Amino acid sequence: MHQSSPLASERGGRQMATTKRVLVIALAMATSAVARAQEPDEEPVPSAYRGAPEIEAGPPEALCPPEEDQDDAPSYGDAGVFELGGSLGGMWTEDVFTLNITPSVGVFIIDYLELSLQVAVEYENVRDDDGSRHSGTTVAVLLEPSYHVPVIADDLFLFGGLGLGVGYDGVTAGFDVAPRVGANIALGAGRMLNPSVRVPIIMGSEVDDNGDSHFNTTVSVGFEIGYSTLF
Repeated sequence: MHQSSPLASERGGRQMATTKRVLVIALAMATSAVARAQEPDEEPVPSAYRGAPEIEAGPPEALCPPEEDQDDAPSYGDAGVFELGGSLGGMWTEDVFTLNITPSVGVFIIDYLELSLQVAVEYENVRDDDGSRHSGTTVAVLLEPSYHVPVIADDLFLFGGLGLGVGYDGVTAGFDVAPRVGANIALGAGRMLNPSVRVPIIMGSEVDDNGDSHFNTTVSVGFEIGYSTLF
């Protein structure tokens, strides 16, 4: 019977040990490859950003630039826009001094067509033929439709209106017709400058110095400067 020598046994043991090491290394490499394949891909971080503090992501709207504030002021002439303001006018000559104050409120019932309620107060001081002076105050309540034509969009309008109402001078009342033409000039958001020429025509009875009553028509012309706000 053949019997292995000690040298052959030692060689066989070394070969088995080497084989086991190769198997262990191969198994470790296979396990590492599987683990890496299961991990999600990550993009490499540039060296310039390594160590930088992390920034928490906020809601999407936080990443968007803030929107500019929009002007919410109404546009002049648009249907449904209200106009609140008034005008001041007067005339001064050697014989006559007049002062007119007219507060008003209006609304554009359709685009560019406005319906206004006005209270016209006129103070008049007149010099008589004998050199003496007398004065009086007339109050008129007018309803005025007016149409405003845009010349420069939102900045300049030309308008014409016809005020109809009743005037009272403290003694008698009369029918008042007041044509008016002028311009609307934008001063900024919701603010307008309104120069105009008004021609009040008052028709009614008048009592003369003898106490007799007779029908009379009074016509005057006045330049007015107005200011209004929109809402």
